[in-house]
Amino acid sequence: MPHPVRLKAQGRPTFTLGLMSWADDVSGNRSKQYNAHTNVYAVNLNLPHCKLQQEYFVRFSSTSPTAGALEQLDGFAEDVGPDRWHEAYDCVLQQEILFRLIVRVEAADNPQQSELCSHIGLNRNKFCRKCHVGGPAKDMETHIGHQSLYEEGKARSAGETVEEIISQLVAATHGNEQHIETMQTTSGIKDPIAQFWIQQLIQKARKARQAVKNEIINKIEKDLIKWLTEQPPHRYSTLPEHSGLDVHWDTIVELLHTYLLGVDKYLWHASHTAWNDSQRQMMATRLQSSSVDGLSIYPVQGNYLVKYRNNLIGKHFKALQQVGVFHLHPDLLENEHGGLLLELWKATGELGALLFYHSIDDMSTYVMNGLTSP
Repeated sequence: MPHPVRLKAQGRPTFTLGLMSWADDVSGNRSKQYNAHTNVYAVNLNLPHCKLQQEYFVRFSSTSPTAGALEQLDGFAEDVGPDRWHEAYDCVLQQEILFRLIVRVEAADNPQQSELCSHIGLNRNKFCRKCHVGGPAKDMETHIGHQSLYEEGKARSAGETVEEIISQLVAATHGNEQHIETMQTTSGIKDPIAQFWIQQLIQKARKARQAVKNEIINKIEKDLIKWLTEQPPHRYSTLPEHSGLDVHWDTIVELLHTYLLGVDKYLWHASHTAWNDSQRQMMATRLQSSSVDGLSIYPVQGNYLVKYRNNLIGKHFKALQQVGVFHLHPDLLENEHGGLLLELWKATGELGALLFYHSIDDMSTYVMNGLTSP
């Protein structure tokens, strides 16, 4: 029996293209300085990495001042998937072909990644989009609770997320908004698209309950669920259900805010706030004289880094973590925490070397490690 794709292709070549899509909110455009809107882009992961850095190969998908990232990506999803074949003419083969698009990675900054996962957000009790670490503040302040923050939490899964969203939609038919908020806080799941329907269901349930007696509450719930099933199909984000994509594991970690503007920034602040003008000038001179041989950075502008020490950006902290520790002599570590700061500088330098690398020397080992990772 022929393969289903062969039947569809009818002798035409078929191709599968891996995609990386991402959404980002922007505050302005060419015509207006303040005009908040959300853009969606995509790139072809079959291309070499060096090509993905070129603007020519970045494909604009959509933009909207009202529709959020999930709503636009739901529309984007209508053209991708293992069974969505598209016809095209291949100018190299000089014949008609079929191709399909499979989303492999969803890229974004941390808050946007959280939204793509239907996650409640980074500042809530369940703050991790990848696992169930965290809990109420009173529990986390205990010894056991605090220790749990440093242990591996139960991993989230796309199926579990969909089940929780559906449970929230069903619970909304009772008209109890506080109960929904408790469910979202406890689970860490709050889907922006489902939230619209939850609010609709709560309002409808409250109005209906005011007009009927208690004995028909169950009928109201069934009627509302029936009403919900008759609405347009996208009642929650479809990203968790995409074949070949798990939003909890395929939303790659963004090192800029997670590390450079996190650990490195606060370590730099803790160090330079203890210096006087003479010590700052000494550090600037030492940084200015840094050798960058073997490093993938431009010459260090020491005077600039010290002068604008409270307004540095990612590339500055990336340079500081590589060369800063070599200039922290005892004359710059005179306070009571000097020894601890030096150890922290050493540790961030070693960790930074592991986090940032620009080439893969042993591709076979790298691929095998990727295949065996969860």
